[in-house]
Amino acid sequence: MQQREQFGQPVASFQGVQFMLADMAMRLEAARQLTYHAAIMSERAMRGENLPGLTFASSAAKCFASDAAMDITTDAVQLLGGYGYVTDYPVERMMRDATITQIYEGTNQIQRMVMARQLLKGLLSPTDLPFLRLTGPVDGPSGAKSGGPFSRPVCPISTGYFPLFPNRVLNPC
Repeated sequence: MQQREQFGQPVASFQGVQFMLADMAMRLEAARQLTYHAAIMSERAMRGENLPGLTFASSAAKCFASDAAMDITTDAVQLLGGYGYVTDYPVERMMRDATITQIYEGTNQIQRMVMARQLLKGLLSPTDLPFLRLTGPVDGPSGAKSGGPFSRPVCPISTGYFPLFPNRVLNPC
């Protein structure tokens, strides 16, 4: 990309291309960390520890990593232009390999079903989503009672069940 030129300057100097590269690196690192997390949980489970979130973590890692691989290789082919399709360059093979990772060991749609079932059973993700695990009615901002985690008018932030905004000062509800 640094050798390819367009409009008299290297393709890598364009802001849109730089954003694409940054996004590719970000998705790759996120997939890597999620995979490491699932592997650590698996090793702990093999030592006898009870980890109900292992199924969710392994499905999430497989699904996210294979989607990321496909997105990254598609972007790489796009960035390389015609060279991305030539079998002389490894990107063409990487894209074919990324496609199959979305299919084998259970398609990503199946992995999403596995994750959803784990969430709905109450076996939460390893990051623990406490706002999905409300027990009993909780008063909402309007004073109405909540019948469960997905009923209205309870705002998950105002009830303290939203992990990203635990501080009531930041409460948008």
